[in-house]
Amino acid sequence: MNMHLGYVYEENHQVVNPAEFIPAYRAGARLSHAWIRSLRSDALPSRVKPVDLSYLGEDMQPYAHRQWQYSTLDIVPVDAFALFHSTAGTDRARSVQDALVRNGVAVRRLEVGQAFDFTDVGEDATAGKRWVESYGLHEGNVLLIRPDQHVAAVHHANGDENDVVRKVLDMRL
Repeated sequence: MNMHLGYVYEENHQVVNPAEFIPAYRAGARLSHAWIRSLRSDALPSRVKPVDLSYLGEDMQPYAHRQWQYSTLDIVPVDAFALFHSTAGTDRARSVQDALVRNGVAVRRLEVGQAFDFTDVGEDATAGKRWVESYGLHEGNVLLIRPDQHVAAVHHANGDENDVVRKVLDMRL
């Protein structure tokens, strides 16, 4: 499982245990999943339909059928980069978005608590908080996701947005 979901695009990256999935919160890794709900009509791409868990029947808690319909993976556009941030990183996210757009890169900005929020219920009531903290969004970091749902960059609060632009432009060559 870790060979597929846990794959990291990084030279010399070694998977410790291929059978155990451990999310990697860094550039080159696949965006980590967390259950979300849309807070804006345009937050989810129109192609995305709710996950239907009804086939699990009584094996699932009743709240899961109502709360677990969309994932962080669902809101990543297939034709643009996604830029995730929290309120702490709003100014930085705008700067990164502006710099990318000036260089012809399509990007969609998604703020936690504005575009979407987490559906932290049941057995994993802290998943959203863990997701935000693992990427450092609560500290003002900005998370740039490629259309293939892999992390292009974790832009640190004190970083230079031009570094992100260079990384993205290098990817496109």
